[in-house]
Amino acid sequence: MKKSLIKNYFKSIYVTRRRFISILIMAFLGVGFFAGLTASSPDMQDTLEHYLDENNMHDISVISTMGLNNEDIEALKEIDGIKEVYGIKTKDTEAKLGEVEKAIKVIEYSENINLPTLIEGRMPENESECLIDEGYNRYTGEKSCIGEKLILENSDVDEDKNPIFTTKEFEIVGVAASPLYIGKERGTTSVGNGSIDFYIYTKDSVINMAYFTEAGIIVEGAKELETNGDAYLRLINNAADKIKGIQEEREQARYNSIIDKANQKLADAQKEFDDKKAEAENKISDAENKLNAAKAEIETSEVKIEDAKKEIEKNTKKANTEFANAEKQIKNAEEQITIKEKELQEGKKALEENRAQANAGIQQLENAINKTNETIQNLQEQKKQLEIAGMDTTQINAGILQAQNAKKELEQQKNQIQTQLTEAENKIKSRRARIKQGKTRVK
Repeated sequence: MKKSLIKNYFKSIYVTRRRFISILIMAFLGVGFFAGLTASSPDMQDTLEHYLDENNMHDISVISTMGLNNEDIEALKEIDGIKEVYGIKTKDTEAKLGEVEKAIKVIEYSENINLPTLIEGRMPENESECLIDEGYNRYTGEKSCIGEKLILENSDVDEDKNPIFTTKEFEIVGVAASPLYIGKERGTTSVGNGSIDFYIYTKDSVINMAYFTEAGIIVEGAKELETNGDAYLRLINNAADKIKGIQEEREQARYNSIIDKANQKLADAQKEFDDKKAEAENKISDAENKLNAAKAEIETSEVKIEDAKKEIEKNTKKANTEFANAEKQIKNAEEQITIKEKELQEGKKALEENRAQANAGIQQLENAINKTNETIQNLQEQKKQLEIAGMDTTQINAGILQAQNAKKELEQQKNQIQTQLTEAENKIKSRRARIKQGKTRVK
């Protein structure tokens, strides 16, 4: 019976061998996948553990809407079971890289906690350099953005009106992966479209804030435990409960600190206002005294002005009379100038006519003088001939003397005409000068 049953089994397997082999293979595959998943989970856990320990990832993060000051950090350090507490500064803003504008988170780099892993490039060496999120390439498609300029488009200021960011333009010197962001999501924000696109790491003096935005806490003994294991979670929850125990106290202290600081500023502003008010009141009082003195001076001046008005009216009437007389004299002078100009023109015309006649007369006299000179010369030659011949020259001498006298008379007539012409020209010039002087006085 037993042999028959076994024989039937093998016979059934043989008849359905293809189906049997398929089921057998599927069973092997299932066992293989189960074994792989069972083995990969501890490996993944070990990888995560190693990564978080190597980058000194915080165990607890404390975030406050009012910010955390140094007193808050010290209070957290004093909690039993807390190993280290580090203040962290971050700031959400909009930034531009090339033509791309995105909402980003600026994180101040710390060598103590949440260390980024450098993937490409180098670490920042000064305030104008930064590391950029490895996920940035999702938005640009570029292979590398090292060497590019990133500009923060932020105008926020602190309570003292100083810019929040001491540097707004950075050179990207490296690409990093942060233990804060394991997946693709970068969190939400109140700027831009409400979602953080990527983050950058900068030096610890770029964000100019008097408080920390969060605190990274390392719990005593947490590194020795498996991350997210039951023992780890119990340890972390215990520390978190202790932190919550001082939460209200620290929140009230922080609130009081902010209020006290605001009240102090208000008191300083009130004092400054009171000082300015007192100074202004003193200035107003001085101004009122000066105004009263000015009013008295104005009243005295008004009397003087009234007297001056009367004097001005009197002088105005006198001046008007003098102006009328002067205008009359000017009018008469202008008429006289017109007459003199007319006489001058007539005199000039007559002078021109007389000059022509005088020049003609002078020319005739010069011709007569020349002829007389020729006559004298001829008579003198005849006299020389008579003297050579030994003849009497009395008659010739008389003729020469008569010709010389005639020449003198002609020269005198010529000089007389030229003198008269010169005197007439001088008179015309003198009249022209007087007319010009008269016109100047009239003007």
